[in-house]
Amino acid sequence: MTVPYDYIGKAYLRTEQFPVREYAERMTFFHLVGDIKGQAILDVACGTGFYSRLLKRAGAQTVLGVDVSREMIRVAKEEEKKHQDGVTYQVCDALSLPVPGAFHVVTAAFLLTYAETMAQLATMCRNLYDNLSPQGRLVAIVTNPGPVLPKTLSQKYGGTIHRPDPVQDGARCELEFHLEPPVFATCYYWSQETLEGALRDAGFRNIRWTKPFVSSEGLEQFGQVFWKDFLDRPHMVFVSCRR
Repeated sequence: MTVPYDYIGKAYLRTEQFPVREYAERMTFFHLVGDIKGQAILDVACGTGFYSRLLKRAGAQTVLGVDVSREMIRVAKEEEKKHQDGVTYQVCDALSLPVPGAFHVVTAAFLLTYAETMAQLATMCRNLYDNLSPQGRLVAIVTNPGPVLPKTLSQKYGGTIHRPDPVQDGARCELEFHLEPPVFATCYYWSQETLEGALRDAGFRNIRWTKPFVSSEGLEQFGQVFWKDFLDRPHMVFVSCRR
């Protein structure tokens, strides 16, 4: 698997300030994660540790964050030294993910988006499954396999997905993060049917899809008009399932 984030480094930390991440993505993610007090969490594709830190602060007993990008893990460890949340980080490719333990919850924010082939997608799903304890849960975020906003409307939300038209499984796409200067990363399109099939083939059950919603704080601060386009055509959706 390619490593699209090695050159981004600390710049990616600035995406944590996007209103969409704070008031929609984060809110929906933790709604699905639920009560994790005292649980062991594996955060795959942890990046700079955004969710790893928040999961530990939410009461998880242990959090292990893994990412294929050495630069992202370097930044995550730097953040750990600063905040001392008690999160452990390791460089690890999701395609060769070992089984360091049986985790109550495995999270994978945008991991499956980077599978370049069906074989890679299947391997990622199996490795996520293998790291769960019996009855364990997976919460993943993927780029929306349905319609997404064009760049002219998506800039205020921080990110644009550039896709070929028409789009089909395995199509090479580009993520644009609206930072200054802009940051780009390559990803791949997978339909909801294909993603769900890969998860089911890996052994997952009770597969559920959830669109992002906005917190009351986000609605109060920015207003419903600001959020309308994003909620109509979000650039991410959530999938949760059980072993």
